[in-house]
Amino acid sequence: KFLEILDDCAQMGVKAITFSGGGEPLLHPNIDEAIIRAHLAGIKIGLLTNGILLEGHMAEVAVKRCTWIRISRDGWDPESYSKYRKCKSSDYGKLLNNIEKAVEFGGSCTVGVNIIIDKNNAPHLVDMVCMLNDLGVRSIKFSPCIVSNVSLENNALH
Repeated sequence: KFLEILDDCAQMGVKAITFSGGGEPLLHPNIDEAIIRAHLAGIKIGLLTNGILLEGHMAEVAVKRCTWIRISRDGWDPESYSKYRKCKSSDYGKLLNNIEKAVEFGGSCTVGVNIIIDKNNAPHLVDMVCMLNDLGVRSIKFSPCIVSNVSLENNALH
């Protein structure tokens, strides 16, 4: 159904699609085929990912065909990354390697990083940006941590 909807989008003249999710879009078993189909249909592609699966074949497919890829990174070291993402601390090194390799693939894809800022990682932002710069990242999006639809509650957090 996913690929059928994508073909319908191409027939309707959709100009751009962002693959994201209420989870990791690279887990979808047909995401590589979907990216290729969208690209062949002339649709510009954005990808929001945690970056852990952005390696090997998937990295090559995505970086060669996406207009932009934005990778989530909130932690500043293996322990904080593990805490934010509820994953193994060893995933942090894998993430940094995947970011670096995606940037190295080159091409016209802009590989960027999104950092959701909260009181824990705010003191580490300069170091995080310097590290990303060293990896070749040239696009960084900073987002505030949103915990409520009530602005006073968000303000209290920050």
